[in-house]
Amino acid sequence: MRITGRRGVSPGISNSVRRPSLVMVSLVSAWHTFIFLHAIICFWGVQAEVEPPPSNWDYLIFTQEWPQSACIAYKGENSQRACEIFSNVTSWTVHGVWPTKAGTKGPHNCQKLPFDLEKLRQIEPSLLMRWPNIYAGKSVYSLWKHEWLKHGTCAAELPSIGDEHDYFALGLHWSATYQPLSVLETAGVRPGADRFQWAQIRDALTAHFSTKMIVDCELDRETKLWYLTQIKLCLDKSFVPTDCHNKSEPISTGCPAEGILYPPIIPTPVPVLKPEQAEKQESGTEQEQETVPGKTPAKEELVEIFTIELSKNEVVPRTSRWYSWYRMSGRPY
Repeated sequence: MRITGRRGVSPGISNSVRRPSLVMVSLVSAWHTFIFLHAIICFWGVQAEVEPPPSNWDYLIFTQEWPQSACIAYKGENSQRACEIFSNVTSWTVHGVWPTKAGTKGPHNCQKLPFDLEKLRQIEPSLLMRWPNIYAGKSVYSLWKHEWLKHGTCAAELPSIGDEHDYFALGLHWSATYQPLSVLETAGVRPGADRFQWAQIRDALTAHFSTKMIVDCELDRETKLWYLTQIKLCLDKSFVPTDCHNKSEPISTGCPAEGILYPPIIPTPVPVLKPEQAEKQESGTEQEQETVPGKTPAKEELVEIFTIELSKNEVVPRTSRWYSWYRMSGRPY
């Protein structure tokens, strides 16, 4: 007599039915484990890509330059060079924020982070005033691109400097906080025809800044005159001023004991738009440029200088006369 189980199924068949269900449970469990481990691996992989590498430098050199002296030095290297200093540039401007390893230069070009101009649109008017490119014939943005690729990609190794906006906004903030113009004026060192002693400049900076700085002077090879060009302040990774060196006072690179010139800023005249040109600019229509061989357009007949006051957070429309000057001068964006 054949013994059957529930619903007429033999015990042997019943066991065979239960056995696959145990296998399925094992497979599902293994699959969940795989998914969990894969998620962890992907998470750590993304983290490794997002987080910047550890910085291989000690402090930041915040370098400010006097535009007129920088222009003289620039043209002194090549007589064919020219500068364009606009009327809203009235003080020391930013040259760069340079990560530096003590005792060396650099590092440079630390990460492959392409320059994204769109991240600077909000602060662009302030950059044109405090971090301008004064070298004629070059893109308005070429200096910013150069500084970002060479120095900014290294500064971005700090979590507090995530992108171009953070890097250049930091330079603008320091430009307002550590502006040398009023510091030097207080000590009687003012732009003009006077010649100053190194001791006057040194003492003025020492009286105001508690850290040891670096001051650069440049020699005009044609006139053999010395010009005050750059002032460098160092800050640690927490953005606290620190000594640039271990000397007892600010040091200079090339500054003579006396006879240092601090020339007044002479802005490049801005051409006046004719009424019909102004209307086209206000409507956003591109101005066609008339060129004369060997001459810079719209620079021969100048009547007045447009003074553009830019507040810290002001955004200037691209149809304004400020931008039209770049188009008329043939200077690329």
